[in-house]
Amino acid sequence: MNTIQLIDRKGKIRKGKKVVVTKTFDCTMNEMWQRIQNVSTLVEICKPMARFTPHNGEMPKNWIIGKSYDFNLYFHCVLPMGKHAIMIESMDEQTHEIQSREYNTLVPVWNHLIKIHPTKDGKVSYTDEIDLYAGILTGFVAWWSSHFYKHRQKRWEVILRK
Repeated sequence: MNTIQLIDRKGKIRKGKKVVVTKTFDCTMNEMWQRIQNVSTLVEICKPMARFTPHNGEMPKNWIIGKSYDFNLYFHCVLPMGKHAIMIESMDEQTHEIQSREYNTLVPVWNHLIKIHPTKDGKVSYTDEIDLYAGILTGFVAWWSSHFYKHRQKRWEVILRK
């Protein structure tokens, strides 16, 4: 985890952390790309470390670029953490990258970049890059995020076997 400079939603420069987690999956690029665009995949890969429910209304089906989504976030599926907002900034089918800008009360900056690309042996490399800031809790949140994204990538294996 590296220390980085971030700009929060109010334009203030903050010292944050960058968390990077990468894993290789035995699937096709198309299979991964199709699943990653589905909101239900987020819900499934986060269990049981986190749970997302719609803040208002129904759970959306697919992510839409430029749209902001508000979810109720539960730590380990039971402890309410309040509202978590996710805005999909970009979803590039050519580079196979998705950039989201996220935040909640505890973590005012949570920028998540997902990158997938084919490997030489026909598999898919999947990387989560998270730039985050959480005040005095930044170090702890970065540590937890490292474990959380490793967990998410293990859950991807389960989903891809279905």
